[in-house]
Amino acid sequence: MRNSILAALAATALAAASVAGCAPSPDEAAPPELTVSAAASLALPLDELQAMYKDRAPETTVLINYGSTGGLQKQIEMGLPADLFLGAGRKPMEQLLEQGWIDPESNDTLLTNRLVVVVPADRTSALHALEELADDAWGKLAIGVPETVPAGGYAKEALEAVGIWDKAFAKAVFGKDVRQVLTSVETGNADAGFVYATDAMSSGKVRVAFEVPPERHSPIVYPIGVVATTEYPEEAEAFYNFLRSDEAMAVFAEYGFGAAARAP
Repeated sequence: MRNSILAALAATALAAASVAGCAPSPDEAAPPELTVSAAASLALPLDELQAMYKDRAPETTVLINYGSTGGLQKQIEMGLPADLFLGAGRKPMEQLLEQGWIDPESNDTLLTNRLVVVVPADRTSALHALEELADDAWGKLAIGVPETVPAGGYAKEALEAVGIWDKAFAKAVFGKDVRQVLTSVETGNADAGFVYATDAMSSGKVRVAFEVPPERHSPIVYPIGVVATTEYPEEAEAFYNFLRSDEAMAVFAEYGFGAAARAP
């Protein structure tokens, strides 16, 4: 009986030692987990690139936080976790740089895009120019909130340039990001809307009425930068360089994004 008890105790001790050996040491670093704060309009290519990078660097987990660029900027300024920022428009990145939130040595202008006006795919009415949006035939206009959604800011600039911003504002349906603007047109809650050409490409429920002349608004660019407070500077820099690689740029091109003139 005594031998049976001793054998059971030995087996228990061995199992406990085995479990302890599998548990991570208190001094062992947790696997790196990167959070990328990215404009909602980049969701399709970034989802594909996220999967590609998992095969490239399986030890690094990449999480992507999509939203309006202005909203993401505010999150970073509040100190919420973020390792990279990839937004739409120059101003948010410039402000984050000035405030010290972005690494001055690891930021660049990555992509370009085009602003278009879309209408429901089944709408047969012709629409050719910005000035026509002031007509009563075009009731509700979907526009991103200009203060936080760069696409909405570009739309406001263009409408001001042709002198119809006040009329457009009076019948605007404002969206929290460009994807919500697209949904408003897709569902018929708006008669027309301002989105990026890349968003229009992703939907079979809308058609492009016309491209907004680029001289009517600021250049549409997507800057990228490493957040200065990242806990994983090496891993963040590696993913930053991956997104700037020819391989990644080819994926962005498949979704309609242009390549910006970038720093070497």
